[in-house]
Amino acid sequence: MLLAGRAAAHMAEHGGGSIVNISSAIGSDRAIAGQTLYAVTKGAVDSLTRALAAEWGPKGVRVNAVRPAVTRSDMSAAVFANPELQAMLTAQYALSRLGEPEDIAEAILFFASPASSFVTGQVLSVDGGWGAALVH
Repeated sequence: MLLAGRAAAHMAEHGGGSIVNISSAIGSDRAIAGQTLYAVTKGAVDSLTRALAAEWGPKGVRVNAVRPAVTRSDMSAAVFANPELQAMLTAQYALSRLGEPEDIAEAILFFASPASSFVTGQVLSVDGGWGAALVH
């Protein structure tokens, strides 16, 4: 929060810019038992994104967030190393696959680029349809 505020002030002094926060599919819309603290912090990131967008928008600073689901990373290494767990999770995704870093990078690139020059205060779910899929 403090870093975003400082970055936004610097951007505002130099004609504007874009801040892209990273949230999580486990947060505002979905929850998993045992992940309460994680969910609360990510829900806070979503709220922070909207609040900073309102605060800094008049000064030309856009603030958005990307909300990934399980994506290949150090944090999810155990999921990708366990074929049974990976299959169980993949079955919950409308696109029938888990995320790759490139999936998230492309969404961040969109928010950081001029292609989103009229977009601020948005939280984009990059979750392969996990939020839309019906869990069996």
